[in-house]
Amino acid sequence: QENMTFKNESKKYDAYMFIPESTDTIGEYITIRDRKSGETIELTDDGIVITEKLSKLLDAEAGDTIEMTLDSGDTAKLYIDGVTENYVMNYVYMTGKYYEKISGEAAGTNGFIMNLTDDYDSDELSTEFLKNNNVLAVTYSREGGDQFREIVGSLNYIVLVIIICAGALAFVVLYNLANINIEERIREIATIKVLGFYDREVSSYIHRESVVSALMGMLAGLALGVPFLKFIIKTAEVDAVMFNPQMQPSSFIYAGALTMLFTLVVNWAMHFRLKKVDMVSSLKSVE
Repeated sequence: QENMTFKNESKKYDAYMFIPESTDTIGEYITIRDRKSGETIELTDDGIVITEKLSKLLDAEAGDTIEMTLDSGDTAKLYIDGVTENYVMNYVYMTGKYYEKISGEAAGTNGFIMNLTDDYDSDELSTEFLKNNNVLAVTYSREGGDQFREIVGSLNYIVLVIIICAGALAFVVLYNLANINIEERIREIATIKVLGFYDREVSSYIHRESVVSALMGMLAGLALGVPFLKFIIKTAEVDAVMFNPQMQPSSFIYAGALTMLFTLVVNWAMHFRLKKVDMVSSLKSVE
């Protein structure tokens, strides 16, 4: 493992480089796969595999060439062989032969990766490892994952507040629109009540338009919500973290269901408003 710097036209980005002694067993410790297809990406002697976030920062994909600066100050051109799924920190994976090809020297071993059981004690294990003078530091990927989940968990409260505020706004807008619709059509409503329409029929006559309007707004909101969500995710991310950009179908279902729920609540409230329409006074009112 070695720290190195990549740069694009305007900025430099740090990443950790992993060069396994054997590519046959790396899958037992690190998952290198394509996020969309889920297929495993094999390390070859012809290029490197970078994480998806680093790919976005450098605006480079598989088949492109990027420039790398090592701690020694040397620079090298690297061919991207694949982009792997990753969410915390930026990493670059390559074989020892490819590293020797680009740097002119053999890759040394300066780190070990191991899988631990679930019942390990991190403090006790670290103390035991650090007794060896050749060990400089011990890190646990689980701790990094826990910190990432804690950050994401705190964002859930912000999302909940946004949903509540959006729901309140939707309720107020729908209520005002329905109320204005009734006020402007008060004589029409009084007329159909005089003609013998029941309260439910009158409510259905008025609320049908509200439901159609809500459906049109819901479809437009779902379509515009996709680029808006991508913009929010891109803005909230930092260089070392990537949020999952994939949207689940359940997200659209919940958004549509909440919109229709607010519409039904408003229609239910307006039903009692329509029942109180006075037919005689409404018909006597001046246009």
